[in-house]
Amino acid sequence: MMSRKHNHFLFIAAGIFLAITSVAVYAQSDDTDKSLQVAIEQTRRQLTAEKKRIEQELQLQETELKEAEIRQEQLVNEIVDRKFAIANKEVQLEKRRSEREKLRQQQDSFKQQSAEIRIIITDSCQKLSDLLDTLPASESRQEQSKLLFDIKSSLEKTEPLQPDMNPLIKLLASLLQESCTSAVFSQNIRDAQGYEKQVQLLRIGQVLFAYRSPSGQIAIAASASGDEKGFRWNEDIPKWARKEIRFAIKKAVSKSRVYFLPVDVTQQLTTEHNYKSGFWTKLATGGPVMIPLAIVALLASMLIIKKFKFLSEQGDDTVEVAERILAACHAGNFQKAENIAIQNPSVISRTLLSCLSRRLEDKTVMEDAIAESILHELPKIERFLPSIGILAGVAPLLGLLGTVTGMISTFDAIA
Repeated sequence: MMSRKHNHFLFIAAGIFLAITSVAVYAQSDDTDKSLQVAIEQTRRQLTAEKKRIEQELQLQETELKEAEIRQEQLVNEIVDRKFAIANKEVQLEKRRSEREKLRQQQDSFKQQSAEIRIIITDSCQKLSDLLDTLPASESRQEQSKLLFDIKSSLEKTEPLQPDMNPLIKLLASLLQESCTSAVFSQNIRDAQGYEKQVQLLRIGQVLFAYRSPSGQIAIAASASGDEKGFRWNEDIPKWARKEIRFAIKKAVSKSRVYFLPVDVTQQLTTEHNYKSGFWTKLATGGPVMIPLAIVALLASMLIIKKFKFLSEQGDDTVEVAERILAACHAGNFQKAENIAIQNPSVISRTLLSCLSRRLEDKTVMEDAIAESILHELPKIERFLPSIGILAGVAPLLGLLGTVTGMISTFDAIA
């Protein structure tokens, strides 16, 4: 703006200079005063017009300056507002970050809980599956199997994280309802002989399952034998039990009468009978290998008893006798020490006696006497030990041979 003012002043100075020059020219040319006056008037009008123009331009610049100041103030206010808005946004952003972190922690906790719930449901499904495989058929067993299948299907899905609990709750409610009710219904089963037939099935809770076949045969469910799962139908039941089961099925478990039924509350009875066998029977069932095994066991027992008796005889009061002999030697009464050793024969006393018998000789001779006595006693101590060791090695081999032959016979029977 200042350079524009300088330009205007230069322009005015130039005009004045031109006017003066014109006046000088007019003066030199001896023109009339009228021409000079016209030039001066013209210059004055130009200066007036230029002044007015400069004033207008200055006024316009002042207006623009005021507008710029107003605009600058608006921009400053706008910047301040935006700074406040940014600060507010930063506070909100920090709050959102904190909320997002909390949500992330909640999500991790939810995932962990969902994984634990999935493990619990999987374990429950396995136990329920084993239970359904163990129990005989019931009027709602098909629906229960379908619910269990739905639960397993939901566990195989990756989404949602938490499986549907409704089928599990329905299945548990159905089993609880079944455990406290009784029913009679038609059902296709495999009887005690393994033939498939349709029977009238009686269910008392989950502790008694019995059927009546079209031919009138009565049977109850018992646990499978050994480590097998499930159950077996047992037709070998008392006469009164068959009568009461037949009557209960006929009357459809009428609540107006008390029934005496063969209920196994422990669920541990099996269809097998417990046969008692004696010692000789068990030996006979072991096969021909039991004969040499029994001989080896008898010989080993005899040698062990004999060896135990020998060591017991040699070990009675041995320490006391040795202390008495040593005490007599310390007292200088060597004859008494020899008498004690002779009256109490044992390995130690005989060894000490051989040493006492050479007490008047050199120390080396006494040591040789002790070594000779030990070499003489050692075969007696080690007697029968090799034989016992051999029998101890042979006996397990004979037992293993009997096990192998028994397995071969078992496989032959299976084949």
